[in-house]
Amino acid sequence: MRIPANKIYFFPDYSADKQKLERVPDHRLQLYWNPDVSVTNDRGTALEFYTSDVVGDFEIVIEGFLGDGRLITMREVFSVVK
Repeated sequence: MRIPANKIYFFPDYSADKQKLERVPDHRLQLYWNPDVSVTNDRGTALEFYTSDVVGDFEIVIEGFLGDGRLITMREVFSVVK
């Protein structure tokens, strides 16, 4: 199954103080998805996202292609605690 090219993914923004106090609990298990990230050797790329209210271990998976066509896969685990 292919990912629809025009799909819009929701990223909550809890940066405003009012939203921090009045928000609905966030029980997402998929925290971030972006099928179109470009990274170059001369500068870093920061990806920012909020974790959900789910406590536990989450895995970051980065997959893509290098400029010469080689596949790259990276995995890292982080924990969300209360």
